Formats: sequence, C-alpha cells, structure tokens
Amino acid sequence: KTHTKRKAEFEEQNVRKKQRPLTASLQCNSTAQTEKVSVIQDFVKMCLEANIPLEKADHPAVRAFLSRHVKNGGSIPKSDQLRRAYLPDGYENENQLLNSQDC
Repeated sequence: KTHTKRKAEFEEQNVRKKQRPLTASLQCNSTAQTEKVSVIQDFVKMCLEANIPLEKADHPAVRAFLSRHVKNGGSIPKSDQLRRAYLPDGYENENQLLNSQDC
C-alpha cells in the first residue's frame, strides 16, 4: 500500500514539474511585452493630455509611485526615451484621430 501511494505521489510530482513548451513561454513573453508597451503609451498620452512635462517621469517620487502602485509601472523608461520612442507614435495616433473626426 505504501509503495503504490508513494509511486502515485511521485508520478503526480513529475507531471507538475514538466517544462513548458517553447511556444507557451514565447506567448507569455509577448503578452507581457504588449502590456508593457500599452502602459507606456497610456502614460505618455496621460502626460500630454494633462500638460505634464515628460521630464517629471524622471523624478524619484514619481518613479517610486509608479513602481509601487501601477502594474508594470517600473517598466516606464526615462523621459528621453519616452520622447524618442513613444511620443512620435502618440502624435501620429492623435493626428489620425483628428483627421478622421474632420471627415
């Protein structure tokens, strides 16, 4: 009885310890990457709409607040990268939105 019980426990542990397939790992990473980009774009949009300079994102108090209270808030880059990488995207999106509203 003890042998069969321990054998069942051993097999159950081996089932739980199997490695995830590569596709599942890549899918998990791509989901996290998508969420990260979404948080950064929303942050830039919020700063632009509230007329907050992007340099304020570099302040230590803002950094501490974002990483403590915002999911993926620690992944928001410094202001120069926000300006170079994400501000042009926000500008293009807003420009397209304004053009579509004019029609």
